[in-house]
Amino acid sequence: MLDYPTMRFIFDRKKKANETTPGEICLEINYKKKRKFISTGLYVLPKQWSFGNIVNHSDMRRKNAQLRDFRNKYEAIIDQCVLSQGFDLSIFDRKEKRNLDRSDFLEYISQRIEERGDIKESTKKSHRKLIPALIDFQVIEKFADLTKKNILKYDEWLHRKNYTQTTIYTYHKLLKTYIHDAIIHDRILIDPYLGLKFEKGKHKGRKYLTEEEILKIRSCNTLPTTLDRVRDLFVFQCYTGLAYSDMANFDASKLIERNGKYLILDRRVKTDEEYYIVLLSPALEVLKKYDFKLPVITNQQYNLRLQSVAAAAGLDKKVTSHMGRHSFAVLCLNKGLSMESVSKMLGHTNTNTTHVYAKLLNSKLEKDYESLEDAII
Repeated sequence: MLDYPTMRFIFDRKKKANETTPGEICLEINYKKKRKFISTGLYVLPKQWSFGNIVNHSDMRRKNAQLRDFRNKYEAIIDQCVLSQGFDLSIFDRKEKRNLDRSDFLEYISQRIEERGDIKESTKKSHRKLIPALIDFQVIEKFADLTKKNILKYDEWLHRKNYTQTTIYTYHKLLKTYIHDAIIHDRILIDPYLGLKFEKGKHKGRKYLTEEEILKIRSCNTLPTTLDRVRDLFVFQCYTGLAYSDMANFDASKLIERNGKYLILDRRVKTDEEYYIVLLSPALEVLKKYDFKLPVITNQQYNLRLQSVAAAAGLDKKVTSHMGRHSFAVLCLNKGLSMESVSKMLGHTNTNTTHVYAKLLNSKLEKDYESLEDAII
C-alpha cells in the first residue's frame, strides 16, 4: 500500500499576526509525525483567513487560486516520490530542489513585486525595471541560473551598457533583493552573491540653483501661459522643498494657519516620512495665484517644459524638477538654518541624507571664514 503524507495550509504559525500585521501562510507536509513547512509567500490579516481559505480580501479569488496552484505543485512532487522510490522527507527535499531549479526566476520576481505590501507603488515601479534588464541579459532566467559565474557575467554585461557605477550597483542591489527573498521563501538554498563585492560608486554632486538663478526664473514674466504655470510650480518647489510627487499630491485643505503663517504638515509619498514646512511668501504667492489649487502636469511634461523656462530666464544649464528641492535645501542651509530643521522640512528619515547638501555650501563656508577672521583680528 502506498504511503502518502498529509498536507494542509497553516496560517501564522509563528504567531506574529494581529489586527494590522499580516501573518504568513505556509503549507505543512506531515509524514510519520515529522513535519515540513513551506512558505507560500502570501500574507493576510487574521480576519482574512478562514478554514484554509482567504476571505474578506479585495484580491481573494486570485490569491486562493495561487494557493491551489501552490498545493498542486507540491502534490505533483509527492506523487513523483511515492511512485518512484516511496515517500520520505529527505527524498522529497531532493525532488523539490530539482523542481525549483527548473522553475522560472523571472516569474518569481514579477509575482513577488506585485505581492509585496511593504513597499509603495513608486518603489514597485522602480523594482519592475529589473525584469526587462534580465530578459535583455538572457542568462539569468531560471533558479538554476543563479550562480556566481552568471552574477559576474551580469556585472560585465551591465558595464558594457555604459551605465554609471551607481546604476550598476543599483541593478545588483535589486537582483540581490529578490535572491534573498527567494532564500527566505525556501526557493533557493545558496546565495550566489556570497563572496562577491561590487563597488557602490559615487553619485555626482547634487545640482541646484543659486538664489540669484531662482530670482531670474521668478522675474521671467514673458512666458506663454503653459510655461508660466511650469515656472510657478518650480518656484513653489524652490521655496518649499517638495519633490514632484509630494507637490502633485499637495492638498491645500491640510494647510494650518497659525499667527498669520501657513504651515504644511504631511507625509512624503516616497517614504511616508513626516515633513513640516512654514510657507515662505514666494510659495504662498503661487498658491494664492491659483486659488490654492496647483496646476496639474505630468512629471515628464513638467521636466520637458522646464528647459524652455530656464532658457527664457537666461540660464545655461539643464533644470529638472528635483533641482527645486535641492535648491531649497541649499538656500535654507546658506541662510543659517540648522541641519535638523532642514531635515524635518525635507522629510528625510535621518540627517545623514541632509548632510549631503552641506558639501555644496561654498558661500556659507566663505562667510563663516570671514566671521572667524573678524573674530581673530
